[in-house]
Amino acid sequence: MLSISQSPSFFLLILLSLSLIIGANLAQAINNPSLIPPSAENKFEIVQNNPSNNNYAIAQELYLENCATCHIPIPPEVLPTETWKNLLEKPQVHYGESLPKMLRLSQNVIWNYLKTFSRSVQKDEIIPYTINESRYFKALHPKVDLPKPVTHRSCILCHTGID
Repeated sequence: MLSISQSPSFFLLILLSLSLIIGANLAQAINNPSLIPPSAENKFEIVQNNPSNNNYAIAQELYLENCATCHIPIPPEVLPTETWKNLLEKPQVHYGESLPKMLRLSQNVIWNYLKTFSRSVQKDEIIPYTINESRYFKALHPKVDLPKPVTHRSCILCHTGID
């Protein structure tokens, strides 16, 4: 005589129940992508492809309006969060330039964008002040003969057509 745990119909009932639960959760996640927590790999994709996420799209636009008028827009992940924080806290000392006065609200919106999409500092990593000191920058430019000194205008020598 078969016990309840050895019965094929019991096994099929459990399998059907699990399939329904997984299917219902998957359908809910597909219909509401905001339920899926962002990972490091898909954060930027969420901003670009999720029209319901206007906060980051507006923040990115504000970042570009304020920062890409003098130099190419540096992707937030190039510099660690701490560097971005220092730059936003002291706009009057921006690599030897004094930036135009920015509304505190704009500064906070840009900070939330940069904080979300920048990277953290690795253990024992010195917080870079300039882009060329960034480990991310060095990893992307391992054998590039860079001009001396590297400045915010150096990028356009190789990266032509960047707005």
